[in-house]
Amino acid sequence: DGADHVGAGALAADGADRTGVNRVAYSRVGVGSDRVASALMTGSYSDQFNSPQ
Repeated sequence: DGADHVGAGALAADGADRTGVNRVAYSRVGVGSDRVASALMTGSYSDQFNSPQ
């Protein structure tokens, strides 16, 4: 179960509920799902999601 937290960046792209919520927020902001995917790959998804807001 801890694996989810350890590889949040990688697993997030797999469709973790946490990602789903952030993804929706990203779309609302107007960043675009493409940007979300890139952020997930870079690993700085959390930072990117918190910075804009």
